[in-house]
Formats: sequence, structure tokens, C-alpha cells
Amino acid sequence: MHIYEREIDGRMTAIVRGETGTLRQYRGANLVGGFFAERVIRYVAAHPLRRLYFLGSLVHPSSYGQLVRYVDGVWPREGVETPAEILGLMTTLGDAFGLDRVAHDNALVRKVGWQTIDSRTDRAYWERCDKPGVVFFLRENPGYEEGHGLLTLAPLTLGAVTRGGARYLFAQARRRVRRLAARAR
Repeated sequence: MHIYEREIDGRMTAIVRGETGTLRQYRGANLVGGFFAERVIRYVAAHPLRRLYFLGSLVHPSSYGQLVRYVDGVWPREGVETPAEILGLMTTLGDAFGLDRVAHDNALVRKVGWQTIDSRTDRAYWERCDKPGVVFFLRENPGYEEGHGLLTLAPLTLGAVTRGGARYLFAQARRRVRRLAARAR
């Protein structure tokens, strides 16, 4: 994870970037979420008035699905056209970070330089998955298996990080309750 500081529209802005890969059997364990949240909270505490964004070129449906599940204001997202100023920011940042476009007419699908490792079973699972974030990701980035990433932006305010953390903790608690109920039966 890296935090880059750039001047955008005359204001110092921080861009959080990072890459991670998680094997299927470890997905959902949120191996990096705590580390990410702690770093972002420390940065926000040190720079409370600075705009902060997460910028990813997401290469796997699970990454996008988790992001939209826990973080407010993710762009692009289902059912809402990305505002021109946000699309412009994403395009500028994608270009600045050296992420080449896959097609000249689509600013959001980029070449990332590495590919996800999915088995046929994994791919079949994602193709059948009905989670809205996954369906949207696959529609927008059908070439993810070839190493294409969906350029994704999310504002990281203290409120957004707090709400995301609360959603995550609620989901974990609900999972534990279901496991306990299953054991009790």
C-alpha cells in the first residue's frame, strides 16, 4: 500500500494505491482490511483537511465486490453514471500512474501487467455469481482474466472508513451468529 500526494485542482490530494492477491480459500478472511484501515486512519488523523481517495485498477471480481460492499461512493458503480469530473480525475490518475488503456474508447479498463490466477472452477463460480458488484464488474471488465483492471475510485473520508468498518464488523458478527446457530442445531 502506498499513499501518493499530488496537487489536483490547486489542492493537495492523497491517493491510496495498493495491490494484493488472495487465493480463493483465503478470500473473505479480510487479511489486509485491518492494515489498510489503520494506515488510512493514521493518514487522515495527520492530515484531516486533505482530500483522500483510493484508486485501484481491480483485476478480480472479488476485489470489486468487497469494495462496493463496504465503501461508500465507489466509482464506477451500478445504476449511476460516473460524473464527468470524477471520470476525468480517474482518467488523469490512471494515465499518471502509467496504466495503459485496453481500448481507446474506454478510459476505465486498464492493463495492469499481471494476471489473476483462477481455475476453471473459480471462473465458473464468478460467472454464476449473482452479487450485484460482481455482475457489474464482469460486465464492465470482461477481460479480467487477461490482466485487465477496472479503474476504480473511492473517496476515503473518516466517515466512509468508519461506516465501512462498521459494515464489516456487522457482517462478521452475523457470520458468527449463523455458525453458532448451525452448531446448536
